[in-house]
Amino acid sequence: MTEVSHQIIAVVVGWLAYFVIHSLTASTQFKDASAQRLGLGSARYRLLYVVVSTVLLLPLAYLIGSDSTPMLWQHAGVVKIILNVISLLAIVGFVIVARSYNMISFLGLKTQEVPHEFKISWLHRYVRHPWYFFGLIIIWTRDMSLLWLISCICITVYLIVGSWLEEKKLVTEFGEVYRYYQKQVPGLLMIPGRYISDNDLQEIERLKA
Repeated sequence: MTEVSHQIIAVVVGWLAYFVIHSLTASTQFKDASAQRLGLGSARYRLLYVVVSTVLLLPLAYLIGSDSTPMLWQHAGVVKIILNVISLLAIVGFVIVARSYNMISFLGLKTQEVPHEFKISWLHRYVRHPWYFFGLIIIWTRDMSLLWLISCICITVYLIVGSWLEEKKLVTEFGEVYRYYQKQVPGLLMIPGRYISDNDLQEIERLKA
């Protein structure tokens, strides 16, 4: 087998392993069982989850950084400038979304448990998973080698599956409120004409009451 083949196999296996571990440790059943056995509250478990998820990305970052597969296409000129601007706007959007979350709690840095409340930021009015949306923009606007293309496909498939798993938990947690939200707003991609109106927000508040 060639070095290129080894790199492709390694990155596919690496992403699959990461996705399985990430999904398993994010599941409610695994979280509750592990937190109980380790004597951790949900906040401490969240911190451990974030640390493990980050550390597991390092080998994949190394593999992608050592990429020697053929370059499929490279952007140049005006196209490159436009795509870089779009990518930069996506990064800004990512930061804006982060500001709508309680990041201290999200990262598990609060020792006490914080009640999970259903809130809709202005970006959540247009797409249910804005972080995933902006992430997809960032990865697909880069120059594309064979290895990066395979990584982008793996990441995209996982975001689709991961969002579905996440929404099962959200429906369980928030019930009819989240089901109503799902009907009004697209999941991963913004779609013209589909968004939460002020009337929809009022209906959601009624359902929450």
